[in-house]
Amino acid sequence: MNIAGVRDFLRPVTDEQARQWKPGCAFLGGGTWLYSEPQMSGRITPGQAADSGAPGIETLIDLTSLKWESLQVSDSGLDIAATCRIHELLEYQYPSKWFACELFENCAKALSASFKIFNEATVGGNICMSLPAGSMISMAAALHAVYTIWPHGAEPVKCSSIDFHKGILDNALSPGDILRSIHISEVWLKKRVFMDLRSLTHIGRSAALVIATLDEETREVEFTFTASVTKPYQIAFETLPSSGELDVAIRQVIPKEAFFDDQHGDVFYRESMSHHLAQQLRSKIENGAM
Repeated sequence: MNIAGVRDFLRPVTDEQARQWKPGCAFLGGGTWLYSEPQMSGRITPGQAADSGAPGIETLIDLTSLKWESLQVSDSGLDIAATCRIHELLEYQYPSKWFACELFENCAKALSASFKIFNEATVGGNICMSLPAGSMISMAAALHAVYTIWPHGAEPVKCSSIDFHKGILDNALSPGDILRSIHISEVWLKKRVFMDLRSLTHIGRSAALVIATLDEETREVEFTFTASVTKPYQIAFETLPSSGELDVAIRQVIPKEAFFDDQHGDVFYRESMSHHLAQQLRSKIENGAM
């Protein structure tokens, strides 16, 4: 879809040029959402405040022209550029001891997207959209990713993935801010991961998605809840909890109002499926599934 109000298309070659944001500008990554619908004045979009007087998009700033290295493996873990395309995340050959990398493909499949989308959509774009069903958000939260953010006109800052998201279409970015990269430490990449999800339709937006991580040495277990709630929630245990302990913990940690209602599932369905999926994963771990 054309964005009729666009007058300028900028392809910066330096990071400093990319940060010359002003009202009416929009950062472009894969563009799979940006070009999917009209971008009207006052629209609530990533990086634009909910302001009825905000201008429509007049200038696109293409971040892909900066050619950030998509993936970097080091002793500390994995760094993913915000502009890394989802297909790149899936095709990279990771160290064999990084068991948690299987989440990348599982979460990508949860997007129910075609290969065309995988070839263009970026990891950072999915995260910045801050939709509950954004499964790159699920992956990053479950693996305790740390984001590097370039605030508009200020020095870079770090933000944990769990703190980044505030609600539906709401996150820690202010207008003009850029999500630069996502770091996942090797500690989390070595964990065993278990994931399950539910949707109202065979191929549709996730209504509930739960990821469990297991540290094989310490036996610590953590459950991450997304898709059914307005933002990610996590519950950690020093050892595998009983079914009753898990059920009580979910009710204590996730407030009722965090479950939301839309065409992809009502509150009762989302809450029930969240409990059910967590219990299913708990049973897998208890039975030694790997």
